Amino acid sequence: TSCTVLIQLEDTISPTAVCMDIERPLDMTGKVYITAADVDGGSTDNCSPVSLSLDITEFNCDNIGPNTVTLTVTDLSGNQSTCTATVTITDSIAPSLDCPESQTGYADASCEGTVPDFGAAIGGGGCTDGITITQTPSAGTVVPLGETVITIVATDAQGNTDSCTTLFTVVDTTAPTFTCPPTQTVYTDANCQASVPDLLSLITDAADNCEVTLSQSIAAGTLISNDIPVEITATDLSGNETSCTVLIQLEDTISPTAVCMDIERPLD
Repeated sequence: TSCTVLIQLEDTISPTAVCMDIERPLDMTGKVYITAADVDGGSTDNCSPVSLSLDITEFNCDNIGPNTVTLTVTDLSGNQSTCTATVTITDSIAPSLDCPESQTGYADASCEGTVPDFGAAIGGGGCTDGITITQTPSAGTVVPLGETVITIVATDAQGNTDSCTTLFTVVDTTAPTFTCPPTQTVYTDANCQASVPDLLSLITDAADNCEVTLSQSIAAGTLISNDIPVEITATDLSGNETSCTVLIQLEDTISPTAVCMDIERPLD
């Protein structure tokens, strides 16, 4: 007589969970994904292959720095063991600036302009929370006529930066002002000529928000023999002009020279 007895093996020994710490950078979307295998440091079991699972596999900008995750190791008999690993999330992606277009301002009474707030926007890239934007020169800075380079810098919470430059141009569209001298009378000399006077010395109220220079179309001291118009022009640094015309009139106050001669004539 015989019988068969089944000998069943039962595994009650938990696998050995081995974890390792890792560091991962965020991608351009501000996220990073990991798997259980990424933190497995060589987990083993006495009988069978093991399966791995992880409680946290997705990280974002809120998780920058060290994060604790739990790795669960399970064998074919359902025995489990766990270990923890530190997943350090880093952000090395600089913010992306949408650089603003150049701007133009108008010169004030002092021939200067005030830098505006260019209000640069962030176009994306990495973590966009906690970004500070600075511009140099800052908004409200007084700058001279012409172009000023504006540097804009975006800095995120991790110290990553992006920068760009744009232009602020101060222009002057205000023409100079002055009072035009009246018609000028000059007296002819013995040759029936006269010199054009210095008309610019007659102008005492030339004004402009920027520097102004005066000129006259026919230079003082030029000899003329007829009445002639002379144009006076006031020009500022930006080329804005104001002009007027002054008539130069000749006046002859010299009497003619009378010359007589004696003659003899016979009666007819």
